[in-house]
Amino acid sequence: MPGLHFAGTLTQQRDFKKSTSGFIHGFRYGVRALHRILGARHHGRPWPVTPLDDTPEGIAAAVIARINRTSALWQQFAVLGDVVTVAGGKAAYLEEVPVAYFASDEFPAYETAFVVTLEYGPDHDQVDPFDITVPRIAENDAAAAHDASYLHPVVRAHRGGRVLATHHLAENLENHWNLPDVHVEPLIVFVKAVLADAPVPAVAPPASSAVVPPVDSDAASSAAEARQG
Repeated sequence: MPGLHFAGTLTQQRDFKKSTSGFIHGFRYGVRALHRILGARHHGRPWPVTPLDDTPEGIAAAVIARINRTSALWQQFAVLGDVVTVAGGKAAYLEEVPVAYFASDEFPAYETAFVVTLEYGPDHDQVDPFDITVPRIAENDAAAAHDASYLHPVVRAHRGGRVLATHHLAENLENHWNLPDVHVEPLIVFVKAVLADAPVPAVAPPASSAVVPPVDSDAASSAAEARQG
């Protein structure tokens, strides 16, 4: 029926078994997004925006501040995203935009946009998180952030309706994505390259960069028994 809309658990048809719209901690943010979409569509109310300094430092600072306090992106991982648009020497920050809405014809035109989401790595739910025999990258490894399995921020640069480049911020055990050398500086470099139409440089690995190796469970058990003896 035209003009009929549903809110609440029914909105999980957008992310069935992928995110959290089937539960109150997820669909509450979907309800707010739906309210904003309908306001723009039927009442001429644009999505709320916050003006930003259009420098790489200003954009990165806004992104870092948000990802370290947002509940919506945390609960609606890969479904909702913050969007930073840059055009005509001005930047604007839009919070909690459905990724599908951003990709639709309804989203306002932009020159360059950065879409910020929180995401898990591919097939993360197929691995037992308590299985110590599974190799994983170390936390705060900026160079290997694209291989992260745990929840971490992902920034995608868009222009002309396509993704120009993608930047992963290193996962952190306490979900503190604000370390200057690990999270902030690599993001500034990424944004600067996108705005300058330059190739996005690779992130240099830190001196302590390492892959956490699988553990030999038999050897670990023997060592534990030896310590107890």
